[in-house]
Amino acid sequence: MVRYITLAILLIICILAMISRKYYSKYKALKNPFWCLADMITENLPGQWKSKVSESVRRTDTYNVQKLKEKTDDWLIKLVYKILMMTVLLVALTFVLTFAPEAKEDSQKLKRPGVGSLSNHEEIELLDKANNKKESFELEVHSREYTEEEFKEKAEQFKKEIDKEILGKNRSADEVIYDLVLPKKDKTGTLKAEWESSMPTIVSTEGKVETKSVNASEKVSIKAVISDENYRDTYETEITVIKDNNISDSEKAKLEMLEIEVDSRSEKELLIPEKIGDIEVKRVVEDNNKKIWEFLVFGTLIIGLWGYYGLYKLKERGRKREEELEEQYYGFVNRMNIYIGAGLTIQNSLKTIIKNRNTKYLNDEITYTLNRIKSGEPEAKAYIELGKNLGTEEYTKLMSLISQNLEYGNSNLIKLMDSEVKLSFYLKKENIRKKGEKASEKLIFPTLILMFVVMVIVMYPAFVGMN
Repeated sequence: MVRYITLAILLIICILAMISRKYYSKYKALKNPFWCLADMITENLPGQWKSKVSESVRRTDTYNVQKLKEKTDDWLIKLVYKILMMTVLLVALTFVLTFAPEAKEDSQKLKRPGVGSLSNHEEIELLDKANNKKESFELEVHSREYTEEEFKEKAEQFKKEIDKEILGKNRSADEVIYDLVLPKKDKTGTLKAEWESSMPTIVSTEGKVETKSVNASEKVSIKAVISDENYRDTYETEITVIKDNNISDSEKAKLEMLEIEVDSRSEKELLIPEKIGDIEVKRVVEDNNKKIWEFLVFGTLIIGLWGYYGLYKLKERGRKREEELEEQYYGFVNRMNIYIGAGLTIQNSLKTIIKNRNTKYLNDEITYTLNRIKSGEPEAKAYIELGKNLGTEEYTKLMSLISQNLEYGNSNLIKLMDSEVKLSFYLKKENIRKKGEKASEKLIFPTLILMFVVMVIVMYPAFVGMN
């Protein structure tokens, strides 16, 4: 099933890639049709997604409207193309895995079956080169046997298994109404158990419980002799059988299934009946393709996480740009205040700042704004856009104040700039304090590790001395 699904997915992707290259993509000259398919997918993405990615791209650098659209489209096409190729690779690998043969062992060493396993029959070939004769025979490799210490350990484990299983569907040993589970062998099939009952008419050696002859309750002692080929041990317990005639057909079927399982533990296969009384019995078969489906789902999850990581890295670049701009805010406001106080216009003040300060992001944004003003855009509007493009609350507020003063006159601008310088100095101190706190938080974990190491070094000799 998985083979046909993966093949269908590969064919659909390839067909879509060829169609997109021929009809829908602007990259028709390229030989790679999957790039064209990525372009088609990008063009059909929701506008809300594109706008969010565009905002993140804008935060990373200075772009005009056309350049921003091109950069956003290029970034999305590259991301979709990589995800598409990873998906194709994942589906192709899954398809190939469906043809993978089972591993075969080939060695001169014959591995003896484990304790409790059935004997292996190996075909051995003997070649007599001197007489030029070849003979083959079947060698029976028996399972390994326990030592006395191993037997005691396994017998104790078998007793614990019996304690867990013996009650079967009964709620407790004091209220037994259903048949007991008396295993004849342990889980390995090596240790055998021969059962005895103090009242065989009520509890048989097979574990069958008869409540008809019970008046109210009867105490019954159950004993098992646990043995293998060489050693013996005993197990004893006591139960109380009470009278109960209300057993449903489903419960009877469960009990009979348990008996069939116990009786067939010495056999290689367990044959399940199709019907027990009026109850139909059907085995639930696990899908053989489960692991392949898990591989496919896990691969899809990895691709999704990789795509999310790409978006995270883009936002991280924007965040670092904003942090750098925040660090430069105090110097920017201080210089603007000085230049405006010296009699320079706002435009000339901005030009002087970008000449004297080597700050890429801030210089790029100011240069872009000055070019827009030269091209005829109103100065007040350009400064509002500059504040938005710089992306932080401080710059937005400052540019809004400058824009308002341009519209209503510059009489109060110097006072506003003085107060903004004081505020920016306070914000700078706060940023420094926050960075110090973050650095301290990063040192907590290494400090705890060092404290633990010191405690171990100091306390270890004390513990050794106590022992």
